Amino acid sequence: MKERIWKKVWGILIPLWWKTEAFEDFEYIEMCHEVRVSKSKNSGSRSTTVYPVRLVQKSKKKRESYEPQDPLKSRRSAESLSRVLKIPIEDTSLGFKLQREHQEVDSNIREMLREYDVKVDKPEMPQSLKKGHRKAMTAMAKNVHF
Repeated sequence: MKERIWKKVWGILIPLWWKTEAFEDFEYIEMCHEVRVSKSKNSGSRSTTVYPVRLVQKSKKKRESYEPQDPLKSRRSAESLSRVLKIPIEDTSLGFKLQREHQEVDSNIREMLREYDVKVDKPEMPQSLKKGHRKAMTAMAKNVHF
């Protein structure tokens, strides 16, 4: 069987340096959420939440793969990598650690949480949105004619 490898290439217009590693060196895929804060003199500080997907090697060295700001894109990317590489996912983006094998990535997370009796609280809608929501619903109800 042919060894599966990945190659990372650096350079401008032409490859100047590259590194290859075997896919078998990866132990699992890590998915989490992080808040990144950037500061500037003019606008102060700004925070951005990202959901990185990392390949973790057996030596516990982490390789960045993808850092979207959308958790759904991050989950899809991690699940695709898991299926292709046949390694598990360790997901901490929900606030607790959830490990899934590559065969389980197509299963519904909600169903899995119910199986293990894990309760995830539904966040309450902020008051400012509740007021706007009521106004919108009232306006819509006035425009409905039977």
